[in-house]
Amino acid sequence: MRNLLLAVTMLALAACAQNGSAGKAATATASSEAKAAMASNAAPEHAPQSQVQPQPQPQPQGASKYFGPELSAVQEGFAAGLAEACFTHIEVKPDFDTCLRAHIVSAFDDSGLGQQNCAVKANLDEFGDCVVIGNEAIDVLRRLGSDVPSAPGFWTDPAVADGLLRKAVVLGATDNCGKSQSPSAARDCIDHWLTAKLAIPDALEKKCPTKAGAPERNVCLIEASTIRFRQEHLPRLSAIST
Repeated sequence: MRNLLLAVTMLALAACAQNGSAGKAATATASSEAKAAMASNAAPEHAPQSQVQPQPQPQPQGASKYFGPELSAVQEGFAAGLAEACFTHIEVKPDFDTCLRAHIVSAFDDSGLGQQNCAVKANLDEFGDCVVIGNEAIDVLRRLGSDVPSAPGFWTDPAVADGLLRKAVVLGATDNCGKSQSPSAARDCIDHWLTAKLAIPDALEKKCPTKAGAPERNVCLIEASTIRFRQEHLPRLSAIST
């Protein structure tokens, strides 16, 4: 979610103008926020990335090998939803920032752990990534039958989340498909189990490689699950009034 504050500020200012509520103070705030957002256009510190196996690596944050259009639509919807929810606070910077963070938490922090673990993120992009990606990983772990993670570093070290995800897949695959009679049958069984557990919509699954058990397919399925998570939660951003 690069330049999230810039995008939200511009959309919020436009909403103010349409509603006749944008004055000189709002314009000045928008200008300063835009400059600050562009000045801080450094790569964010990532929250846990979701993947099944270490190879191949998932695409860098903000990129997608399989779901480019879907990710772009989600990012645009994220900024638009926040702008709609918080444009009335744009003239007071602390209130605007508080509103944006509150809506991110209300919309995506299903675990209730994101707010307390991500509050140290001063940059809005980093805060949003921390809350959203952390809860995406927890959603995947829960669907695979794992407990909510309490491992130190889960919210700050991607390797911790990656290790928990791989462990959850291995344990689930062993429990559900360990008695398969052949390697081919085992791969098919694991693929069916993983797809069903992650509840991936057909429109997303069909974009993944078709070879069951291939590392590329497993990584794609996990990424599809995170896209589904964001698509399902986006409507909450503007549904919660402040």
